[in-house]
Amino acid sequence: MNTTKKLAEDRIKLENEKALASVKLASQRRLIYFSLIGIILTILFSVFIYRSYVKQQRANKLLKETQQQLIEIEKMAAIGMVASRMAHEILNPLNFINNFSEISEELMDEITPSLKNEARENGRVISDNLKKIKEHGQKAATIVKQIESHSQKGTTHEFFDTEKIV
Repeated sequence: MNTTKKLAEDRIKLENEKALASVKLASQRRLIYFSLIGIILTILFSVFIYRSYVKQQRANKLLKETQQQLIEIEKMAAIGMVASRMAHEILNPLNFINNFSEISEELMDEITPSLKNEARENGRVISDNLKKIKEHGQKAATIVKQIESHSQKGTTHEFFDTEKIV
């Protein structure tokens, strides 16, 4: 009887160990499944974050490039505005210089023949000086008009390019 009792106890013990092993196995499987799900979710989340990061980097780069272009455009617009205003402000006095030198030259041409020899020579010198004033005034007016033309076309920066200045 002892052996049957012992066999029965061993059988119960074995069944308990199998049941315990089965519970441990089920518990380990759940732990493995949850771990795999966690790893997969972490990988998916990481991929999503990485893609968002890459998109954000591209957007930031594009924004910086656009901002730089806008700054350059604003600089060129400011140069054009300054050039246009300067041209306008310089043309007004130049027009007076040119007009008055031309009128004075015509007056001197009328007066000179009626003057005596020495005064006639001085009149010619004055007339020549007025022609030079008119000539250089017209050159300056041409330069200012070119600046004004460039500023209206939006190419003033090319006109003022320091590498082209001799």
